Amino acid sequence: MKKHLTKLGLMIVVVSFFYFFVLNIFEVPILLERFIFTGAGVVLQNWIKSFQFWGGIGIAAAFLASILWYLLAQWVFPVNNPSSDANRRGLWFLLGLIPLLAVVPAFVFTQQVQAGTWLAYLLYVVNPLLCYYVATVLFSPSAHKYAPLGARVLRRLW
Repeated sequence: MKKHLTKLGLMIVVVSFFYFFVLNIFEVPILLERFIFTGAGVVLQNWIKSFQFWGGIGIAAAFLASILWYLLAQWVFPVNNPSSDANRRGLWFLLGLIPLLAVVPAFVFTQQVQAGTWLAYLLYVVNPLLCYYVATVLFSPSAHKYAPLGARVLRRLW
């Protein structure tokens, strides 16, 4: 049980890294404040707060999908027979739709700006998908550790 709690705790570390460092410390001051140009009636700081909110929703959805992946892979689809099919890549892809679908409201509710909206949309998609990918590729249950795409290569390095 300690091993499972450790892996789930490390998933929380990954999610926290994406929210606090990637989104708030890197993307907002280095990318968005330089490349987003608001028009009349849109205050940049309010727009950035909205971006942080919707970006956080996407990362929270990635966390939910990662936890669901771990719980389903560990306890719902355990591998009791080593010769059985341990590849649950289809389930992993399906759960990856959760963070992808979570960005739809962000697209709808983000105010349009004069320039740079494409960057916000790109970050809305990349952040949660990358967060889900990193959390699952590094901390999947042992029986399904190679189900995430590219896990065989990345786990050799890890």
